[in-house]
Amino acid sequence: MFWCGHGARNTLMWGSYDDVMGSDINKMVGKLHSENRYRKLLFVLDACYSGTIGEAIEGIPGALVFTAALANEPSKADIYDNDMNVWLSNGFTRTFRDEISKDPI
Repeated sequence: MFWCGHGARNTLMWGSYDDVMGSDINKMVGKLHSENRYRKLLFVLDACYSGTIGEAIEGIPGALVFTAALANEPSKADIYDNDMNVWLSNGFTRTFRDEISKDPI
């Protein structure tokens, strides 16, 4: 799973939609695990304070979380498109994308 959006402590946000709390993610991943719906799960989070979401699912077997930020820090954008007048990405997502694209299976 990949999430790219805004975050706050123990919260993922996406525009005007309802926030997703760490407890929501814990319940979802816990249920997926209990129903044997995955063998291994990679959850990649590009959001400020995304480390708190990683902490929320810590200990669920087979779940691995990569986060753009620790629990107590923001994640900063670093690629700006002047034509569209918008931030496109940050160093975490750019580097993650580049690394997994080097040797596709």
